[in-house]
Amino acid sequence: MDEKDKVKCPLCCSHKADREAKYLGPWRQENKLFRCKDCGTWFLGRIPKSYKIHFQAVGYNEPRYEKDYYISRYDFYRYIADKFVARYKISNWVEIGCGYGHLMEILRVYEYNIKGVEISEMLLAHLKQRGFEVYKNINDVNLVAGGNTY
Repeated sequence: MDEKDKVKCPLCCSHKADREAKYLGPWRQENKLFRCKDCGTWFLGRIPKSYKIHFQAVGYNEPRYEKDYYISRYDFYRYIADKFVARYKISNWVEIGCGYGHLMEILRVYEYNIKGVEISEMLLAHLKQRGFEVYKNINDVNLVAGGNTY
């Protein structure tokens, strides 16, 4: 079974997703970006177990690490902004697991409607202080599937 057959859209739960791009993650592991054929949502493929273990072990949401995380992910965030925003004229963004809001910060330049979901109370407060519209629970976000929502 091909990997794209195993991937489910996090917004509409469709199994119809095509791999559109790939990039090298912070540990030089290949990560895949998918686009749902049913609702048009872009999303990252499965996160390797090593990422999950790493985030638990290092205290991901400790403020002292924010700058390092930003530097290590900047190229990926620019890639998302340059490739997808310009090409697809994306106007509504919802970042699930927005962490420190680094992608949201880059996308803010485009003056689009950007929302985030983050379960960490500390990061949630940090993002609200910086003026982002963020929620702890995805059910609180007014999502509109289809069109230009990603």
